[in-house]
Amino acid sequence: MGELMKGIHLIDGIDYLSVFLLECENRLVLFDTGFNRKDGPKIVEYIEKLGKPLSLILITHHHVDHVANIKKIRTTTGSKLAFHELEASLIRAEPDFLLEDGMKLSPCEMEVIHLPGHTPGNISIYLPYQKAIMIGDSIFDENGLIPPPKMYCTDFEQAKTSIQKLLTYDFTTLFLSHGRPMVQEAYAAVENLVNSLREAKN
Repeated sequence: MGELMKGIHLIDGIDYLSVFLLECENRLVLFDTGFNRKDGPKIVEYIEKLGKPLSLILITHHHVDHVANIKKIRTTTGSKLAFHELEASLIRAEPDFLLEDGMKLSPCEMEVIHLPGHTPGNISIYLPYQKAIMIGDSIFDENGLIPPPKMYCTDFEQAKTSIQKLLTYDFTTLFLSHGRPMVQEAYAAVENLVNSLREAKN
């Protein structure tokens, strides 16, 4: 699909999930690294096509569909790698640094949002300049926003509760790993999801 909005790219031809690139200050940030080994060359090719250095790979969580190709992409590009400290024992790669909730990242003043439940160290990334969130697996889309499926969560109740935290951020767009890659008018959609989860609990 290419560039979804200014500076945010969905890499074409990746199986099973959406992999995004962010252009920022003449550098690139990659969100997750795909599911199959054959996705690695596609990701590297797209990076090279943009003609800017990849400065950072951010891994949202340790599940296998998000962490393939770390070694290939890192070796090819020389990029730094980061993920949440609670995922460190679950990912077969040595990070350059570990992430924690509320951490600000350069470039672009990105902010780490720790949303445990899908996995202990599951994160999303807030992009203030775009008023967008790289949601990872914190929310799925199946003809509407839903929590991550229970079978894939370490703590399903916590995963549902974590979604409420998103409403403390000023955003209009979500970029999802599973489902529609880009959801606009997203704040209202997340608010509706939170309300429906509360009603179901009561």
